[in-house]
Amino acid sequence: MRHTLAFCAAALIAVAASAALGNGWPALELFVVAAAVILLGVPHGALDVLHAARSLRIASPSRWLLFTAGYVAVAAAVVGIWMVAPTVSLAAFLAISAFHFSGDLEGEPPVLLRALHGASPIVLPALLHQEELAKLFGMLVPEAGAEALATGLAAAAPVALTGLVVLLAAAAGRRLTGRASAVPAAAIAEAAAAAALAVLAPPLTAFAVYFCVLHSARHVVRTGEVFKLPARELARAAALPTLATAAAAPVAFHLLEGAPIDARTLQVVFIGLAALTVPHMMLIEPLRLRGWRA
Repeated sequence: MRHTLAFCAAALIAVAASAALGNGWPALELFVVAAAVILLGVPHGALDVLHAARSLRIASPSRWLLFTAGYVAVAAAVVGIWMVAPTVSLAAFLAISAFHFSGDLEGEPPVLLRALHGASPIVLPALLHQEELAKLFGMLVPEAGAEALATGLAAAAPVALTGLVVLLAAAAGRRLTGRASAVPAAAIAEAAAAAALAVLAPPLTAFAVYFCVLHSARHVVRTGEVFKLPARELARAAALPTLATAAAAPVAFHLLEGAPIDARTLQVVFIGLAALTVPHMMLIEPLRLRGWRA
Protein backbone atom coordinates (compact mmCIF):
# COMPACT_ATOMS: atom_id res chain seq x y z
CA MET A 1 0.00 0.00 0.00
CA ARG A 2 2.95 2.36 0.59
CA HIS A 3 3.88 2.16 -3.07
CA THR A 4 0.28 3.00 -4.01
CA LEU A 5 0.32 6.06 -1.76
CA ALA A 6 3.70 7.15 -3.13
CA PHE A 7 2.46 6.96 -6.71
CA CYS A 8 -0.80 8.77 -5.95
CA ALA A 9 1.15 11.51 -4.17
CA ALA A 10 3.61 11.80 -7.07
CA ALA A 11 0.73 12.05 -9.55
CA LEU A 12 -0.95 14.78 -7.50
CA ILE A 13 2.31 16.72 -7.13
CA ALA A 14 3.01 16.45 -10.88
CA VAL A 15 -0.43 17.77 -11.78
CA ALA A 16 -0.23 20.63 -9.27
CA ALA A 17 3.35 21.55 -10.20
CA SER A 18 2.57 21.54 -13.92
CA ALA A 19 -0.37 23.86 -13.36
CA ALA A 20 1.70 26.17 -11.16
CA LEU A 21 4.70 26.31 -13.51
CA GLY A 22 2.62 26.82 -16.64
CA ASN A 23 4.75 28.00 -19.55
CA GLY A 24 7.84 28.07 -17.38
CA TRP A 25 8.17 24.29 -17.39
CA PRO A 26 8.23 23.17 -21.07
CA ALA A 27 11.70 24.58 -21.67
CA LEU A 28 13.16 22.12 -19.13
CA GLU A 29 10.57 19.34 -19.26
CA LEU A 30 12.11 17.21 -21.99
CA PHE A 31 15.56 17.12 -20.42
CA VAL A 32 14.27 16.41 -16.91
CA VAL A 33 12.06 13.64 -18.30
CA ALA A 34 14.96 12.15 -20.28
CA ALA A 35 17.17 12.07 -17.18
CA ALA A 36 14.39 10.53 -15.07
CA VAL A 37 13.65 7.80 -17.61
CA ILE A 38 17.33 6.85 -17.94
CA LEU A 39 18.16 7.01 -14.22
CA LEU A 40 14.90 5.74 -12.70
CA GLY A 41 13.15 3.89 -15.52
CA VAL A 42 15.89 1.93 -17.26
CA PRO A 43 17.09 0.04 -14.14
CA HIS A 44 13.90 -2.04 -13.99
CA GLY A 45 14.69 -3.44 -17.43
CA ALA A 46 18.28 -4.02 -16.36
CA LEU A 47 16.94 -6.66 -13.98
CA ASP A 48 16.29 -8.79 -17.04
CA VAL A 49 19.63 -10.39 -16.24
CA LEU A 50 18.05 -12.07 -13.22
CA HIS A 51 15.03 -13.29 -15.15
CA ALA A 52 17.20 -14.52 -18.00
CA ALA A 53 19.46 -16.43 -15.64
CA ARG A 54 16.50 -18.30 -14.20
CA SER A 55 14.11 -18.73 -17.13
CA LEU A 56 16.81 -19.44 -19.74
CA ARG A 57 19.14 -21.24 -17.32
CA ILE A 58 22.09 -19.02 -18.17
CA ALA A 59 25.19 -19.54 -16.08
CA SER A 60 28.31 -19.89 -18.22
CA PRO A 61 30.12 -16.90 -19.81
CA SER A 62 29.46 -18.30 -23.29
CA ARG A 63 25.72 -18.45 -22.67
CA TRP A 64 25.75 -14.92 -21.23
CA LEU A 65 27.56 -13.74 -24.33
CA LEU A 66 24.98 -15.43 -26.53
CA PHE A 67 22.09 -13.95 -24.53
CA THR A 68 23.58 -10.44 -24.64
CA ALA A 69 24.16 -10.69 -28.38
CA GLY A 70 20.59 -11.83 -28.94
CA TYR A 71 19.15 -9.08 -26.73
CA VAL A 72 21.18 -6.41 -28.51
CA ALA A 73 20.27 -7.88 -31.92
CA VAL A 74 16.55 -7.66 -31.16
CA ALA A 75 16.94 -4.08 -29.94
CA ALA A 76 18.97 -3.17 -33.05
CA ALA A 77 16.33 -4.74 -35.27
CA VAL A 78 13.67 -2.56 -33.65
CA VAL A 79 15.74 0.55 -34.36
CA GLY A 80 16.28 -0.59 -37.95
CA ILE A 81 12.57 -1.17 -38.52
CA TRP A 82 11.83 2.24 -36.97
CA MET A 83 14.16 3.89 -39.49
CA VAL A 84 12.34 2.18 -42.37
CA ALA A 85 8.74 2.46 -41.09
CA PRO A 86 8.65 5.07 -38.32
CA THR A 87 4.89 5.64 -38.11
CA VAL A 88 4.06 1.94 -37.97
CA SER A 89 6.83 1.43 -35.43
CA LEU A 90 5.55 4.21 -33.17
CA ALA A 91 2.00 2.87 -33.39
CA ALA A 92 3.24 -0.62 -32.52
CA PHE A 93 5.32 0.73 -29.63
CA LEU A 94 2.30 2.54 -28.19
CA ALA A 95 0.17 -0.61 -28.50
CA ILE A 96 2.65 -2.96 -26.84
CA SER A 97 3.32 -0.39 -24.12
CA ALA A 98 -0.40 -0.29 -23.29
CA PHE A 99 -0.40 -4.08 -23.07
CA HIS A 100 2.74 -4.06 -20.92
CA PHE A 101 1.36 -1.39 -18.57
CA SER A 102 -1.84 -3.39 -18.11
CA GLY A 103 0.01 -5.58 -15.63
CA ASP A 104 1.04 -2.76 -13.32
CA LEU A 105 -1.94 -2.53 -10.97
CA GLU A 106 -1.70 -3.95 -7.46
CA GLY A 107 -3.42 -7.28 -6.94
CA GLU A 108 -5.38 -9.05 -9.65
CA PRO A 109 -8.17 -6.70 -10.82
CA PRO A 110 -10.51 -7.69 -13.68
CA VAL A 111 -9.10 -7.95 -17.20
CA LEU A 112 -11.11 -5.02 -18.58
CA LEU A 113 -9.89 -2.68 -15.84
CA ARG A 114 -6.31 -3.80 -16.44
CA ALA A 115 -6.68 -3.16 -20.16
CA LEU A 116 -8.14 0.32 -19.70
CA HIS A 117 -5.52 1.17 -17.11
CA GLY A 118 -2.76 0.05 -19.47
CA ALA A 119 -4.18 2.32 -22.14
CA SER A 120 -4.38 5.33 -19.80
CA PRO A 121 -0.78 6.60 -20.13
CA ILE A 122 -0.95 6.12 -23.91
CA VAL A 123 -4.45 7.27 -24.86
CA LEU A 124 -5.69 9.74 -22.24
CA PRO A 125 -3.06 12.49 -22.81
CA ALA A 126 -4.72 13.14 -26.17
CA LEU A 127 -7.93 14.22 -24.44
CA LEU A 128 -6.63 17.70 -23.55
CA HIS A 129 -3.19 17.71 -25.17
CA GLN A 130 -3.74 16.47 -28.71
CA GLU A 131 -1.79 19.32 -30.30
CA GLU A 132 1.18 18.87 -27.95
CA LEU A 133 1.10 15.12 -28.52
CA ALA A 134 1.15 15.60 -32.30
CA LYS A 135 4.14 17.91 -31.92
CA LEU A 136 6.02 15.33 -29.85
CA PHE A 137 5.15 12.53 -32.28
CA GLY A 138 6.34 14.81 -35.08
CA MET A 139 9.87 14.62 -33.65
CA LEU A 140 9.74 10.83 -33.95
CA VAL A 141 7.87 10.19 -37.21
CA PRO A 142 6.81 12.15 -40.33
CA GLU A 143 4.29 14.91 -39.73
CA ALA A 144 1.38 13.16 -41.47
CA GLY A 145 1.87 10.05 -39.35
CA ALA A 146 2.18 12.11 -36.18
CA GLU A 147 -1.09 13.92 -36.89
CA ALA A 148 -2.88 10.66 -37.70
CA LEU A 149 -1.71 8.97 -34.50
CA ALA A 150 -2.61 11.96 -32.32
CA THR A 151 -6.03 12.19 -33.97
CA GLY A 152 -6.68 8.49 -33.46
CA LEU A 153 -5.73 8.67 -29.80
CA ALA A 154 -7.92 11.75 -29.32
CA ALA A 155 -10.87 9.84 -30.77
CA ALA A 156 -10.25 6.89 -28.44
CA ALA A 157 -9.59 8.95 -25.31
CA PRO A 158 -13.22 9.83 -24.35
CA VAL A 159 -14.29 6.21 -24.79
CA ALA A 160 -11.37 4.91 -22.68
CA LEU A 161 -11.92 7.52 -19.96
CA THR A 162 -15.66 6.86 -19.79
CA GLY A 163 -15.13 3.12 -19.51
CA LEU A 164 -12.48 3.59 -16.83
CA VAL A 165 -14.63 5.97 -14.78
CA VAL A 166 -17.62 3.59 -14.93
CA LEU A 167 -15.53 0.60 -13.85
CA LEU A 168 -13.79 2.47 -11.04
CA ALA A 169 -17.04 4.02 -9.77
CA ALA A 170 -18.71 0.61 -9.72
CA ALA A 171 -15.76 -0.99 -7.93
CA ALA A 172 -15.51 1.84 -5.38
CA GLY A 173 -19.26 1.72 -4.81
CA ARG A 174 -19.14 -1.98 -4.04
CA ARG A 175 -16.35 -1.46 -1.54
CA LEU A 176 -18.07 1.47 0.16
CA THR A 177 -21.31 -0.48 0.60
CA GLY A 178 -19.46 -3.43 2.04
CA ARG A 179 -20.19 -5.79 -0.84
CA ALA A 180 -17.57 -8.14 -2.19
CA SER A 181 -15.38 -6.64 -4.89
CA ALA A 182 -12.84 -8.22 -7.18
CA VAL A 183 -10.93 -4.92 -7.34
CA PRO A 184 -8.42 -4.19 -4.56
CA ALA A 185 -8.62 -0.71 -3.07
CA ALA A 186 -4.99 -0.09 -4.07
CA ALA A 187 -5.76 -0.92 -7.70
CA ILE A 188 -8.71 1.49 -7.71
CA ALA A 189 -6.52 4.29 -6.32
CA GLU A 190 -3.68 3.61 -8.75
CA ALA A 191 -5.92 3.48 -11.81
CA ALA A 192 -7.69 6.70 -10.80
CA ALA A 193 -4.39 8.50 -10.11
CA ALA A 194 -2.88 7.31 -13.40
CA ALA A 195 -5.93 8.51 -15.33
CA ALA A 196 -5.91 11.94 -13.64
CA LEU A 197 -2.17 12.25 -14.27
CA ALA A 198 -2.53 11.34 -17.95
CA VAL A 199 -5.40 13.76 -18.52
CA LEU A 200 -4.20 16.77 -16.55
CA ALA A 201 -0.39 16.80 -16.66
CA PRO A 202 1.63 17.55 -19.82
CA PRO A 203 2.19 14.32 -21.80
CA LEU A 204 5.93 13.99 -21.17
CA THR A 205 5.61 14.71 -17.46
CA ALA A 206 2.69 12.30 -17.14
CA PHE A 207 4.62 9.55 -18.91
CA ALA A 208 7.77 10.01 -16.83
CA VAL A 209 5.93 9.98 -13.50
CA TYR A 210 3.91 6.90 -14.48
CA PHE A 211 6.85 5.05 -16.02
CA CYS A 212 9.30 5.74 -13.21
CA VAL A 213 7.14 5.82 -10.08
CA LEU A 214 4.57 3.11 -10.83
CA HIS A 215 5.70 0.87 -13.69
CA SER A 216 9.44 0.71 -13.06
CA ALA A 217 9.27 0.72 -9.28
CA ARG A 218 6.61 -1.99 -9.19
CA HIS A 219 8.66 -4.19 -11.50
CA VAL A 220 11.64 -3.83 -9.17
CA VAL A 221 9.50 -4.74 -6.16
CA ARG A 222 8.01 -7.77 -7.89
CA THR A 223 11.41 -8.93 -9.07
CA GLY A 224 12.67 -8.69 -5.50
CA GLU A 225 9.74 -10.81 -4.34
CA VAL A 226 10.25 -13.42 -7.07
CA PHE A 227 13.95 -13.81 -6.32
CA LYS A 228 13.70 -13.00 -2.60
CA LEU A 229 16.47 -10.43 -2.91
CA PRO A 230 16.98 -7.22 -0.90
CA ALA A 231 17.25 -3.82 -2.58
CA ARG A 232 21.06 -3.88 -2.38
CA GLU A 233 21.29 -7.09 -4.40
CA LEU A 234 18.79 -5.82 -6.96
CA ALA A 235 20.84 -2.64 -7.40
CA ARG A 236 24.00 -4.68 -7.85
CA ALA A 237 22.34 -6.87 -10.50
CA ALA A 238 21.01 -3.86 -12.40
CA ALA A 239 24.17 -1.74 -12.22
CA LEU A 240 26.13 -2.94 -15.24
CA PRO A 241 23.22 -3.04 -17.77
CA THR A 242 22.06 0.37 -16.55
CA LEU A 243 25.52 1.88 -16.96
CA ALA A 244 25.83 0.35 -20.44
CA THR A 245 22.49 1.84 -21.48
CA ALA A 246 23.37 5.24 -20.01
CA ALA A 247 26.69 5.17 -21.88
CA ALA A 248 24.96 4.35 -25.14
CA ALA A 249 22.61 7.35 -24.86
CA PRO A 250 25.20 10.09 -25.61
CA VAL A 251 26.61 8.00 -28.44
CA ALA A 252 23.17 7.76 -30.03
CA PHE A 253 22.67 11.49 -29.42
CA HIS A 254 25.89 12.25 -31.28
CA LEU A 255 24.93 10.00 -34.21
CA LEU A 256 21.75 12.03 -34.67
CA GLU A 257 23.75 15.23 -35.16
CA GLY A 258 21.98 17.67 -37.44
CA ALA A 259 18.54 17.43 -35.86
CA PRO A 260 17.44 19.99 -33.24
CA ILE A 261 18.52 19.18 -29.69
CA ASP A 262 14.99 18.57 -28.41
CA ALA A 263 14.20 16.23 -31.31
CA ARG A 264 17.46 14.32 -30.81
CA THR A 265 16.77 13.97 -27.09
CA LEU A 266 13.24 12.70 -27.68
CA GLN A 267 14.45 10.23 -30.31
CA VAL A 268 17.18 8.84 -28.07
CA VAL A 269 14.73 8.36 -25.20
CA PHE A 270 11.72 6.93 -27.01
CA ILE A 271 13.29 5.03 -29.88
CA GLY A 272 15.72 3.69 -27.30
CA LEU A 273 12.83 2.68 -25.04
CA ALA A 274 11.09 0.97 -27.93
CA ALA A 275 14.27 -0.97 -28.74
CA LEU A 276 14.67 -2.13 -25.15
CA THR A 277 10.99 -2.82 -24.56
CA VAL A 278 10.69 -5.60 -27.15
CA PRO A 279 13.36 -7.96 -25.73
CA HIS A 280 12.31 -6.96 -22.20
CA MET A 281 8.73 -8.02 -22.89
CA MET A 282 9.87 -11.26 -24.49
CA LEU A 283 11.37 -12.18 -21.12
CA ILE A 284 8.89 -10.63 -18.71
CA GLU A 285 5.44 -11.13 -20.23
CA PRO A 286 5.39 -14.93 -19.76
CA LEU A 287 6.19 -14.38 -16.07
CA ARG A 288 3.59 -11.62 -15.72
CA LEU A 289 0.90 -13.73 -17.36
CA ARG A 290 1.64 -16.47 -14.81
CA GLY A 291 0.90 -13.98 -12.06
CA TRP A 292 4.59 -13.37 -11.25
CA ARG A 293 4.99 -16.96 -10.17
CA ALA A 294 8.45 -18.20 -11.11
